[in-house]
Amino acid sequence: MNIFQPQRIYLHLAIIALVLLSLLTYSYSYHADMMRTAVNLIEAAERIKGEVTTAHIRLEDIISGHRHKDDMADVRQRLGQADWFVQAVLHGGTRGEETFPPVQDANLHQQFQKLGDQLVLLGKIAEKRFETAMTSATGTRIYIDQEYEAHFTAVLAQAEEVEENVHQYLDQKTPIYRLILLIRVFIILSLFVMAIVLIHRHRRYLLEHTQQLEKEINDRR
Repeated sequence: MNIFQPQRIYLHLAIIALVLLSLLTYSYSYHADMMRTAVNLIEAAERIKGEVTTAHIRLEDIISGHRHKDDMADVRQRLGQADWFVQAVLHGGTRGEETFPPVQDANLHQQFQKLGDQLVLLGKIAEKRFETAMTSATGTRIYIDQEYEAHFTAVLAQAEEVEENVHQYLDQKTPIYRLILLIRVFIILSLFVMAIVLIHRHRRYLLEHTQQLEKEINDRR
């Protein structure tokens, strides 16, 4: 059977279409996953900074006497919310319309794990600072106040570092995506040329076959 029969042509074109469709699907999926990961992680880092900062302000108000000591529950809730975002990034989590798939990048996972550990320490020191403020004179709280401020600053700094690492993650992924686009363009052009060649050869085969039939008919006459 000749390779330029119509059935073979259609089969080749179908394979070309499937390869092109697979490549388009992969490139779209790669780009969507890259952007979704970056957006989720940056949003989580921003929310963590917001919750921790609000908890810090609430605690300062309680210690200074501008808020009642019962408002310490709000401080705990804020720090708990911040920790929820960390755990959602590390292990996946859904709350309402917010969905965070677990982060796959090893470096970003490590950075968020470090942020989570610092949040735990900040929560413990915040509790200690609150208890000390309720039972001790102002002059005796200098050490715990300094310790708390150091950990609060460290948490915000780590959250900032996480965001910087997310941008580095994008910088690393973008060249790969561009390479995929270049490969896609090259394959599309190659497949287009292949399709033209196949069609041209098929038409030449039909022409030669027709000429051969006409020659055989003329010879029989």
